[in-house]
Amino acid sequence: PCYFNPTFKVQRKEGYSYKDQRTPSYTDRILYRSATKDYLKPLAYEPCPGFCTSDHKPVRGAYAITPNHIINRAIDHDEMPCSYQITFSNMSCRGLPALDVTGTSDPYIMLTWEFVDVLATDRAHRSSFMMKWTSSGAKHWPKTQFLSRTLDPTFENEELQVSINGPVQAEALLFVTVMDYDLHSQDDLMCALPMRFREDLCQKVPRGESSHTMQLENVPLYANGKHSGTISLQIDIEKSEQLNPQIGRAKASQKKNLFSRLISCKSNKS
Repeated sequence: PCYFNPTFKVQRKEGYSYKDQRTPSYTDRILYRSATKDYLKPLAYEPCPGFCTSDHKPVRGAYAITPNHIINRAIDHDEMPCSYQITFSNMSCRGLPALDVTGTSDPYIMLTWEFVDVLATDRAHRSSFMMKWTSSGAKHWPKTQFLSRTLDPTFENEELQVSINGPVQAEALLFVTVMDYDLHSQDDLMCALPMRFREDLCQKVPRGESSHTMQLENVPLYANGKHSGTISLQIDIEKSEQLNPQIGRAKASQKKNLFSRLISCKSNKS
């Protein structure tokens, strides 16, 4: 929020002298985004009243930023290679936004991620591997069935499961995403809950133990920086001292298929 005088429609001199024929207003903004809010903190947001070269005053901000390479140094050096199986269940949402003309939505929950190799299992117990987000591969993200015409869905008997190999880097993110199903067009993003694979999930397993269960209640969901409902869910995390070999094989297979498609595209162009 702006806790200072309007910075637009001012006289070209120091301080705040406004033009009588215009309504004072605000103009310049600073946009910033951090899925992991702990690593980017705003320290100051203020105008520069001493500038007199324009009819608006610039604004400035100061931020405390923790780079990923510094965060990753905090990983325990004694953390050995391992694997994690993470299961999401007992999922429900409340107060979702209405995206359909009827004043309701057709929501479902979908898991997406960034900066980590994940083997996922959908509701039909089919496994798929994805190294990163691609729009063409969106149908392969693990998801629940959609529920018709509701803003307070409860996904009974639905489970979503992902498996990853550790140690996990700090930039690895998982998004519990709520989507609106559309029969004749692309599904719409309703809101999401960002989670850090390492701090919010993997490191929740106590040292010396192999599993941990979390019950999250009425956690805020956000869309475009605004509160857009809440979600409740159970997260079961199982840790194994052995790497999951399926992830390595799936990654090699995906890379091979990608390389084959690139070769095919080049051959067709020539």
